[in-house]
Amino acid sequence: MDKSWIKGVRTSDDYRKGVQAFIDFSHINAVRSQIKCPCLKCCNLKRLNIDIVHQHILSYGFLSGYTTWTFHEEQHHTSIHPTIPSAEKSPLDEDDINGLL
Repeated sequence: MDKSWIKGVRTSDDYRKGVQAFIDFSHINAVRSQIKCPCLKCCNLKRLNIDIVHQHILSYGFLSGYTTWTFHEEQHHTSIHPTIPSAEKSPLDEDDINGLL
């Protein structure tokens, strides 16, 4: 998903469309129609009604560094290449509960 709108001008059509895309994405995981507000005033610290969050983002702006929406259930991918499990077991893979006692 293109998120270049986050750093755009708040009065532009691209910004408004981006905000709507964020609201649509976040609405799926809203709890009682509330989500964390990523506006510059709330900084994902407050849980508000999704309509108020929409207005906050339009009025105050969107956190410019918040490009992976982890507080809104977007998955964060740390690697480009998937990890392939090894067929060999390492001694570090097993718990040594007896060694802890």
